[in-house]
Amino acid sequence: MFYNGYALIDGVFWAFLFYINCQNNRLRNTIATLAIIALIIAVIIVIPKGIQVHFRHELVCLNSLFQVLLVLLFFYEKYRGDVDGPLSGEPIFWFSMGLLLYAPTTYFLFVFYPQVTDRSDPQLAALWNMHHLLNASMYLIFSVGMYVNKWRTAH
Repeated sequence: MFYNGYALIDGVFWAFLFYINCQNNRLRNTIATLAIIALIIAVIIVIPKGIQVHFRHELVCLNSLFQVLLVLLFFYEKYRGDVDGPLSGEPIFWFSMGLLLYAPTTYFLFVFYPQVTDRSDPQLAALWNMHHLLNASMYLIFSVGMYVNKWRTAH
């Protein structure tokens, strides 16, 4: 139940974060629309068996796709507009890089979740270890974004 709820909240959090960091109104509307669509799909996924019954790996896949779309919209906005200074000075850049590292691999792992849950198989255990390494790497990259944010606000 916890992870199912987390997947729903996580999507809303990232939508909000990218929305407030987007300057282009058209892209902001796109983010809001995508968030509503993702939330509707998530509710449709959860309704048949409820949020408490079992782990819904489909929510993780949906969330990963949504995060990649948000990152692509961020980079599209930067591509289309004038960039003031290096991207590495923007915290959202680091959050985007962390998501870009983790979300696509998570998507493919959880698409095949029923087939890869046997962790007694050494190859599958290695796959999950790689997942854990990428997860930790994502959070390390997020911490760079938090440091950049702290540094920017202090100067």
